This record gives sequence, C-alpha cells and structure tokens, in this order.
Amino acid sequence: GETVRPYERRGDTVFSTFDSFSFKKSFDSYGPEYEPTPYGDTVDLFAYALRRLQNEDSDAENVVIDLACNDGGAIIACGFAMEAICGTSNIYLNNPITWAEHSCVQKWDLNLDGVVDENDKSMKQLGFNVAVNISDNSFSCGNLLPNMLKSIDDSIFLTGTKSGGGACAVGFISTAINSVHQISSEAQFVTKKNGQIQDIDAGIEADYKLNLNRMFARDYIVEVVDKAFGTN
Repeated sequence: GETVRPYERRGDTVFSTFDSFSFKKSFDSYGPEYEPTPYGDTVDLFAYALRRLQNEDSDAENVVIDLACNDGGAIIACGFAMEAICGTSNIYLNNPITWAEHSCVQKWDLNLDGVVDENDKSMKQLGFNVAVNISDNSFSCGNLLPNMLKSIDDSIFLTGTKSGGGACAVGFISTAINSVHQISSEAQFVTKKNGQIQDIDAGIEADYKLNLNRMFARDYIVEVVDKAFGTN
C-alpha cells in the first residue's frame, strides 16, 4: 500500500529502487547542462543518486540498491549501475562449450558532464557503505549485478533471499524469409575472482535473510544495514 519512490532517504540510509535495467536515450542526450531525474532510465537514476550523495545527502552513511522486484533488462544500463556503485565495470562471459573467455571492461561518465575524469566518483569511492536487496525475482541483470558486485567487493552487503539466477546473454537469429527470433546465446555470464570462474545461473545467497514480510519493510532494513555496517 506504500508508494515506493525510485530515490528515497530514511535516516542515515538512501534507497535506490528500480524494477528493470533500462537505457532509453543515446549518450548524445547528456551533457554539462543535463539534469538527471530519478524517474528517467537507470542511467538517470544512478546519476541523480550520485549527485544527491555528493550534495544534500552527503551526510548519509549507507546506500541500499533495491533489486527485490528487478527482472533484468539492458546490459548497458547494468554496466553503468555497476560502475556507479563500486567504481569498476568489468563484465565477464564464458562459452561453456569451448571455454573461451571474454571480458568487457567499461569506463563510464558517471556525472554525465561529457568527460570521463577524476570527477566521476562511485558510491564506494565517496565513502558510502552499500547494501543490495535481492529476492528470487532478481533475475538476469537483476541477478548479474549483485553477483558481480560481490565478486569485486566483498564488503557489499546482500539482504533478502537468494536471487533468481539467469546467466545467458540474448542472441538473435534470422531465417531465410527474414523472420527474426531471440534465443539464449552461447555466451554465459560469469564472475571471475582470484582466477576462479563461476557461472551465476544458480543465483547468489543473501548475507542476511529477510522473509517476505520484511522484504519491503524499509525501516527494518535500515536497522539491519546500520547494524551490519556499525553506523548506528
């Protein structure tokens, strides 16, 4: 019964909530005069959050990325979110038949000023503790993001239940009569840590379990995150 806003602050904790990864614009739409809003696409939301966290909400301590209802979407938006959270965006893929590996290393203009430079600060680089709320609805990119974040920075705290999995990229085929179909491609998203490759299809377990009654209880999640990070 409660309206969930894309960006919301409760006490010392900021919530960023979105149900899919979307990228609606070309980067030509952005520039020094562009003002992001939390009601645009995923890039808008994270650019808006970073701007708030560097200004009026700079006295907050924790950020919760709420993916509990996120069923995936555009991988380009997931890459932006990954860098906005932890300052790096390395996405790894593996061919389970040939074992060929592929890595996609990206660098993003986080403040959307048209330049990639030292002013593009992530949430972790700004000094915020980060938690991610997940559930079995967290599928595809909603599963990829917490897996990648945890492999990059183990201090990122996962709340909720085990994520819903999903590890394949989408491939496209066309028949001789020009009928186009989407299929699962041969590429499988994986994490890579200390030379070890692990597919993400089975999902990832939460560090702190939440039952359904608590999954969307934000004041309770604030208490859990405060205790985990020792911020209150």
